Amino acid sequence: GTAAKFAAHSGTSFDLRRGDGTSVPMVLREVIEHKSHAKTEQFSLVFATRNGAALPEGMYTMRHGSLGAASMFLAPLGQAESASLRADFNLLRA
Repeated sequence: GTAAKFAAHSGTSFDLRRGDGTSVPMVLREVIEHKSHAKTEQFSLVFATRNGAALPEGMYTMRHGSLGAASMFLAPLGQAESASLRADFNLLRA
């Protein structure tokens, strides 16, 4: 599934693009698989900024050398702004 594709790249670099066009280097720290059903796949991705920069929640484009680019809503862990952010997914299975 999709979670397994991300899990294979745990610990690798991603490039977060902000709305103003600037980028922030990120690393995929963890893939958390949640209880899924026959028709859905549920998981979370936890990213951390490489430079410790705190970011607010929002839509960001995440780019990876092998996985390509995808838009994700990222929410900080624990604070209004944080160097660790999480994306939650609830995907329908084909």
